[in-house]
Amino acid sequence: MTPLVLNWLRKPSKLCRHFFLTLSVIMLFTTSACLFVTTRASAATDPSGAAGFIEKLSSQAINVLRSPNAPLSERENTLRKLLAQGFDLKFIARFVIGRHWRHIKPEKRDVYVQLFSKYVLNSYSARFGGYSGETFTIINARSAGKKDAVVRSIINRPSGPAIQCDWRVRAIGSDYKIIFVGDATMAPYEITNP
Repeated sequence: MTPLVLNWLRKPSKLCRHFFLTLSVIMLFTTSACLFVTTRASAATDPSGAAGFIEKLSSQAINVLRSPNAPLSERENTLRKLLAQGFDLKFIARFVIGRHWRHIKPEKRDVYVQLFSKYVLNSYSARFGGYSGETFTIINARSAGKKDAVVRSIINRPSGPAIQCDWRVRAIGSDYKIIFVGDATMAPYEITNP
């Protein structure tokens, strides 16, 4: 660097200091405002958007299950893909393991999440793979906490009593993900043991 530039860096003029101070304040304000708007926008999940997401996902799943020409293994495989897209399996895996998550090494966390996801997807796709005419109806949707929405639905079964099901949904960016499924009689642990 030239001596003039070095001298200027060592002793900036009053005008230069004022310019950089003003620029810093503007940048700090702009960054803070952007963070506030982004946090506020992603903080709450719109209940009607969550209900639409559950409606669309259930419709896709029922269409897969109604495919009479597809073998059961193919329907289960397609259903596994749908469930993987609709569920936040990493969040659910972390929820299930609880406070112990902090004490697991990152590489072991990844293996755990992969195994947990495979187990849940295989369990649910096998349960739903044998579709027998069930219908799905959304009853309502409401906000739940600061980040989530709960969509209540009924699964009407021709061969048994209807099942009331609550889907806890969270907006993650522009997508929605299911983070919990349950009914009034289900404990949180049962999501992993269908």
